[in-house]
Amino acid sequence: MRVNIGGSYMDWLYRAAGGIAVRSSFGQSRDLGVFVFTEHRLGEEKYTADSISHEVGHTLGLAHKGGPGTAYYSGHGAGETGWAPLMGAAYNRPLSQWSKGEYPGATNRADELKIITTGKGVNYRPDDFGNSRFDATALPIQSLDGDVRQVSFGGVIERNTDQDWFVFATTGGSLSLDFLPISRGANLDVLAGLYSADGDLIATSNPADRISASLNLELPAGVYYVMVDGVGARGLADGYSDYGSLGQYTIRGTIAGSGVDPAGDPSAASWITGSVWHDINGNGAADSGDQGLAGIAVFLDTNADGLFDPDAERSARTDDSGRYVFWGLAPGEYSVHAALPESWRQLQPAANEGHSVSLTSLGIAPGINFSALQPPEITDPVDTIESPVRSTATFLSTQAVVHDLDSTSFADFRLTAQWTTGAATTDRLFIKGAGTAPGQVSLAKSSVRYGGRVIGKFAGGTGGVPLSITFNAAATLDAISAVTRSIAYRTTTLRPVITDKTVAFSIAEANGVLSNVIEKRLTIVAG
Repeated sequence: MRVNIGGSYMDWLYRAAGGIAVRSSFGQSRDLGVFVFTEHRLGEEKYTADSISHEVGHTLGLAHKGGPGTAYYSGHGAGETGWAPLMGAAYNRPLSQWSKGEYPGATNRADELKIITTGKGVNYRPDDFGNSRFDATALPIQSLDGDVRQVSFGGVIERNTDQDWFVFATTGGSLSLDFLPISRGANLDVLAGLYSADGDLIATSNPADRISASLNLELPAGVYYVMVDGVGARGLADGYSDYGSLGQYTIRGTIAGSGVDPAGDPSAASWITGSVWHDINGNGAADSGDQGLAGIAVFLDTNADGLFDPDAERSARTDDSGRYVFWGLAPGEYSVHAALPESWRQLQPAANEGHSVSLTSLGIAPGINFSALQPPEITDPVDTIESPVRSTATFLSTQAVVHDLDSTSFADFRLTAQWTTGAATTDRLFIKGAGTAPGQVSLAKSSVRYGGRVIGKFAGGTGGVPLSITFNAAATLDAISAVTRSIAYRTTTLRPVITDKTVAFSIAEANGVLSNVIEKRLTIVAG
């Protein structure tokens, strides 16, 4: 919409008016434009900004916001938080906003944001920064002064549901940040919050008499999050909600503790940070039930072999929350790996892989995370079994025990026994039932029972097809171990070949994570 700014209303209307517009003219084929008269206010910027919004609002279908006894509500409150609706007469109040008539005595309660963004091809700006600490944007750093980073950049709160989140790290020192809305014609009342790496609120700023905010405090070494939000003030009788608290802001200030070595590379003020967590459900995401893994070595793999060399490669240990940080890094390319204990399996990124990170000067690469779990394990000290040639049931793993240190439910776990060598089409793998007493395994059609209770279903086992048992939520580790010990071999031929065969046992979790594989060598003997 073309806005023509300047001149006097006396040249057009011969009566006082801030401007003139044709209602709902936005999107028409003719360039009607709107007019904002500034001569009688000497070009005052706040007045001009509000008038532009007011007149363009008309072209988008908005009507005036009036109040008791007036067609143009002029607002309420004093100081920086004095408020008025843009479609009223907001010129003499510092804070002006789109409104849905929430103030006392409003004559027009239309939802202006909904009207603006419905059916006209007009929508909100794309979100410029992450909307939670889980997708926080690295706090932009403008320059470095000794060990202190200078911050100066701008953002936008696009919607009243929007929050902008940023992450930074420090080796410890003073934090001093100001959060400033536009200085003339502001629509945004800023709230700023500082959070720990675990998401705990450390400090918040939302002065009752100001629309700006500031954070000034001493910080120990660590990773931190800054959150910017648009908020309301007081109650609706003398204040405003966060409905129209939208618009541009600037963050300016300093962060001490860059980690730069004064005797080293002055550009080495970049960071890599992330976490290593126990991914209990194996979905690759940090859920509320997951826990950070402490004491894990995360290392920069300089020789690209995926193996941790403590004498040659820089590393950082995760803290009690599973978080780590590298500081004082020069711009460049880095390969970040986690040295997990042998019993753990990395899920994200894929097993034995790392993250490729490209660092810019004064930058931070957050969210370089690793998830892992402890897969199931089958143990059995016996690896060779003899089967008499005419045996009708030779148990294959009578001392098997199934372990799983991090699963609380075994629903959809799958135990598989399959031939790996020497199998004939007449060979059978099956579950040999013992009874329905406590601790015993029994069968009922395709169901498997433990102590008389159904714990799963079985299938296969003939013609070279693997024997597969899928468990339900009633299964326990004791039950799964007992079923493993109940798997047996027999043959249906009267002339079996006396030879060696091998059977492999494994367990898959519901998320597809596999256990170790144990192999049993089956020796067929005469007798």
